[in-house]
Amino acid sequence: MQSLEKKRKDPTPSRFFYRWERLRLTPYFRYIFDYGIPLFLIGLIGLFYFSKAENVEVLKVSWREFKENTKNRPEFLVNFIKIKGANQALVNEIRSLTGLDLPISSYNVNLHELQSKIELMNAVKNVDLYIAENIIYIQVQPREPAIYWLNTNGLELLDPDGVSMGIVESGRPNLDLPLIAGAGASIAIDEAFFIYSISNSFSDEILGLVRIGERRWDVILKNGRKIMLPADELTKVYKNLIMENKVKKLLSVNFSLLDLRNPNRMMIRRQKDAKEAVEIKLRRLEEEKI
Repeated sequence: MQSLEKKRKDPTPSRFFYRWERLRLTPYFRYIFDYGIPLFLIGLIGLFYFSKAENVEVLKVSWREFKENTKNRPEFLVNFIKIKGANQALVNEIRSLTGLDLPISSYNVNLHELQSKIELMNAVKNVDLYIAENIIYIQVQPREPAIYWLNTNGLELLDPDGVSMGIVESGRPNLDLPLIAGAGASIAIDEAFFIYSISNSFSDEILGLVRIGERRWDVILKNGRKIMLPADELTKVYKNLIMENKVKKLLSVNFSLLDLRNPNRMMIRRQKDAKEAVEIKLRRLEEEKI
């Protein structure tokens, strides 16, 4: 009996084992034991592996191959470009500008850079780009030609906001658009549109508007006649005359100059008066020579 009792194990844990179990159950120790030690061993193995240059080079080559294989997968290839909202001439310009050699991986297409390039085109007001189903979609909002501007650079085509759409290379195109001229005319384009709009009753007589001193306008009519508009109170003075049909009536008069710069006094120079003024100037020049 006594020998059996001696062989029977004591179920009570030892002091060391008891303390070990209590320590292992603490969150901090479990975090180190479950994550810290494995990560440390992995890092130690990786450090030993990558200490050799040939292993590093193998990893670089494998990573490059993986990236290239991923980029060139069929689902990532761009095969077509579709351009919407532009005429054929603008479509051809945009295709040439993109410079993409299709098919090309979508990873190699910088949409932001393409958008910036296209937005720099004179004929483009706004553009949106996106890729879907192996196609680059380019949605273009072109500028609408609204008026011609004759300046020192040549004949420019402007949109309703006064933004240049480029120089007209081969003369004036066959577009039924108004004409403005002079320095600063594009800045005051709203005034020019206003003048044309209220002059609709005799628009056939208007050749164009000339900006004078970047502060006022001259209306140039056929046969070299001119209407000099004021710098201030343009709306009040000119519109009142239009509404009263005075300008239209004056067009039947043989005048060379209609001066409206002074709102309180309208001056008219007839063609005969202009001819006499030129003859007087010529006589004075001849007298000075004598």
